[in-house]
Amino acid sequence: SGVGFSLGFFYNAYTFDTTLGDLPLNVLKQDVEVASLNVDDNEEDGHVEDLQELIYNSFMTLPKILEFYSNTYGTYPFNSLNIVLVKDLYVDYLSFQGIIFLNENKFLYPVTKLESMIDNTILLAQIIAEQWFGLNITCGSMEDLWIVLGIQGYMTLKFIKDVMGNNEYQYRLKKYT
Repeated sequence: SGVGFSLGFFYNAYTFDTTLGDLPLNVLKQDVEVASLNVDDNEEDGHVEDLQELIYNSFMTLPKILEFYSNTYGTYPFNSLNIVLVKDLYVDYLSFQGIIFLNENKFLYPVTKLESMIDNTILLAQIIAEQWFGLNITCGSMEDLWIVLGIQGYMTLKFIKDVMGNNEYQYRLKKYT
């Protein structure tokens, strides 16, 4: 099926520009604390700017991933893509048609953590590949699941090779086997 929804307090923390026409690409954040906080506007503005910088740093490769997959495998299969950051999500991510829930604790990192950028970019490439094969195109039975997972892996490795370079590609091939 692949249809998901969420109830709660969320706000649009960042909107990325893409070259994919009218495809909205938003990062939403769970808003647990804002209703109960009483801080002055200057402190809140500084917090919002810090959060936007953190989100931009953590997801700056997201438009590139979408553009690569759209150019290589056809247009994005859904009307929009919303990334929803959830604090203390019980798994790293949940992926549904046009909406992806990410564990905020895993995916947000400061600009000083380069190793997190590489690993999270590859994980985001895998998660976005699920939007094409796994949610848009699904298997007929559980016996066919390997085909969908194999295509997702191929898409991810092709992204790594074409965008991140042959050295990273060779490293990941050795790591996965």
